[in-house]
Amino acid sequence: MGPTHGLKALHRLDAHVGNVAHEAPGNQQGTGGFQMARAGESITMSARRASGRAPEAWFQRDVPLPGRIPALDGVRGMAILLVLLFHLNLLRTSTTSHAVDDLMSTLLAVGWCGVDLFFVLSGYLITRILYEAKGSDSYFRNFFIGRILRIFPLYYALLLFTFVVVPNLPAGLIPAETLDEWVGLEHSPLWFWLYLSNFAIASAASWGHGTLDVTWSLGIEEQFYFLWPSVVCYLNRKRLLKICLGVVVAAFAIRVVMTVGEMSPVSTYVFTLGRFDAIAAGAFVALAGAGSGGIDRLFPACRIWGMTAAALAGLFLWRGTNNLDPIVLTVGLSLVALNFAALLAIILSVRSNHWLVRLFSLGWLRSFGKYSYAMYLVHVPVAAGVRELFYGPNDFPSLVGSRIPGQILFYLLTTTLIFTLAFVSWHLCEKHFLRLRRSTVFRTRSPAYASGS
Repeated sequence: MGPTHGLKALHRLDAHVGNVAHEAPGNQQGTGGFQMARAGESITMSARRASGRAPEAWFQRDVPLPGRIPALDGVRGMAILLVLLFHLNLLRTSTTSHAVDDLMSTLLAVGWCGVDLFFVLSGYLITRILYEAKGSDSYFRNFFIGRILRIFPLYYALLLFTFVVVPNLPAGLIPAETLDEWVGLEHSPLWFWLYLSNFAIASAASWGHGTLDVTWSLGIEEQFYFLWPSVVCYLNRKRLLKICLGVVVAAFAIRVVMTVGEMSPVSTYVFTLGRFDAIAAGAFVALAGAGSGGIDRLFPACRIWGMTAAALAGLFLWRGTNNLDPIVLTVGLSLVALNFAALLAIILSVRSNHWLVRLFSLGWLRSFGKYSYAMYLVHVPVAAGVRELFYGPNDFPSLVGSRIPGQILFYLLTTTLIFTLAFVSWHLCEKHFLRLRRSTVFRTRSPAYASGS
């Protein structure tokens, strides 16, 4: 298929980014905000108190937040914006060559790391929820029903729309060739229904669906959700920290072995065991903050962020920003995971009036975070519709030979539509399931669930 033709060209050029979720990761809305302390007030840990355990300090100092942490919504917002920058970049499909366009396209291509930020945030939030809930009678019930109510409705609605509604639309409403690109499958639909699409992609060594390929990262998060609650429930904090470090190292080693073994870069990129490092890094931040010495005792965040940022800058200058490049795919993914984990730790450790916290607490950025799950699920179909039916690269106006003005217009138009659909989805669907979750599941919840996100 030509580089300017069809939605699949969007995915197969450069590296394909997924999720995350990542909701959710985790996610994103469904993982919930935490009652983290700021400015001298202690955190409430009802589950711990109910089981007779003394609450532990989660940061260097006790700090007050009886509700969700606004800055974490901003982190979600940053993650979804990075994903949009990557997937809505049509400059890379342009048939014309312009030095400024090429540079801009290369810079935008780094947006693939948005899914890694979702992974890190999901690992942190889920681990915090689970660790606070240890000892409660409804530990597993609350967690799994909460995940189902948050993640399943919108996900399966998208599958029904894709597999049932779209193929049965009136003939001629969508050009047949475009329709085939949107709903044509190279894998069995069962992989998507079971949250295993990443395994189908890995086994085929290629992306298999024009609009649903992004679900690979949701699959990885669901597989993590299936395993991690038991690990947290039965092991103490010291062993959990060691497991997190082991997973980070093991995931890197797995990607190296797959790369050296000349396995498909796509397979390596979506293989579950090779992607758990970002989630484990986020989990480590949560557990590191649970000790009496505070988060900096085990995780010197500022130092780690500075070193990994410098290393990533050098790596991208050397190898470029393509996440399927063998060095970026191995070393780069590990550096990104550590860098985002360090950024998260910094945000959680500094005072509430720190400029970084204020930045991630900006209202518009938090709004993107609030609606990030739906935005993540619908952004590819919306982009495909706009590109194929209304406004594609061939329609881009140019300025002094550059198509950047047209790309900016595409970003604005498509992002507005995506945000609008996510807003409607939140008010018609998602928030009602969140209310159901609160009323039926978390009557004995730990403080981590109180945000209702």
